[in-house]
Amino acid sequence: MRACQITEQGGDAKSLKISQVPIPDPGPGEILVRNKAAGLNFIDCYHRSGLYPRITPFILGVEGAGTIEKVGANVNVGEFFMETRNAQFKGDLIGTRVGYYGTNTYSEFTVVPYEQAFPVSSELSWNSIVAMVTQGLTAHYLTRSTYKLGPDDWCLIHACAGGTGQSLVQMAKICGSKVIGTCSSTKVDIARSLGVDYCIDYSDTATKVKEITDGKGVQVVYDGVGASTWEMTLDSLCPRGLAVFFGNASGPVPSIDPLILNSKGSLYMTRPKLYDYLADRKELMWRVNQVMDWMETGKLHVNIDKTFKLEDAAQAHEYIESGLTRGKVIITI
Repeated sequence: MRACQITEQGGDAKSLKISQVPIPDPGPGEILVRNKAAGLNFIDCYHRSGLYPRITPFILGVEGAGTIEKVGANVNVGEFFMETRNAQFKGDLIGTRVGYYGTNTYSEFTVVPYEQAFPVSSELSWNSIVAMVTQGLTAHYLTRSTYKLGPDDWCLIHACAGGTGQSLVQMAKICGSKVIGTCSSTKVDIARSLGVDYCIDYSDTATKVKEITDGKGVQVVYDGVGASTWEMTLDSLCPRGLAVFFGNASGPVPSIDPLILNSKGSLYMTRPKLYDYLADRKELMWRVNQVMDWMETGKLHVNIDKTFKLEDAAQAHEYIESGLTRGKVIITI
């Protein structure tokens, strides 16, 4: 099968090549998915560059969508269809449309633990399914669990017009919260169309946030940018506010002395990741069902920015690292 395999970390986007590798066979508790699409995320770039070390060789990608091709032993069909929203999801697993999170998704086939996959309606396109996995579920746990937004809350969302940022904005508005978003001048139109209450740039951000909030600051900042924004993130918070650092688009956040949090108003800080908010199948399906419901009812719009063929994975990585993205980037397979 065709796959984008990394044999040595540390390369730039141009180092990506497509290889021929054997089709994997599902073991106990696993399913084999024939991929239709894979999502492109910054973590893929971190895996390629070595910022996040992995044992080589490995295939890039952490999310995908396709149909079940083969089922391993000990796959619990009843549990797989547990909590599904649609009566069509019954019976044989073979051929079932699924989305999933895991690894090795830049490939024609991927073996996935069945607990990490979920059935999806034929009403959603492959691209939409992939777009809701990492970015949609990340936005859900950030706004529903890491900090449960409500009508009385102000939040600041950095890179609000990017892929995850767009989902964060829409979910924050579903919660009834007031949203301040940072983005470049070329993306203001996107931010406003999503419902951002105040769109600002990255210059003197904390001062602008304090002016908008009558000097109080926001209850929570969702910061997926990292190195270039962490200081303005802390300075934008109200006393006892929460800084959520969930990404490193500009580089990792440096070590922060706890006394800084003390001096800026007894602040809280967290560095969450998606896997820790998918503790079991019940939690996964709660998030999946709510996100899919919002998508199908028009409350959540997924903007597909660009699609690239698997053979063009290098160009896809160059594009996402350019900072020019205006939504989700998809690799079609």
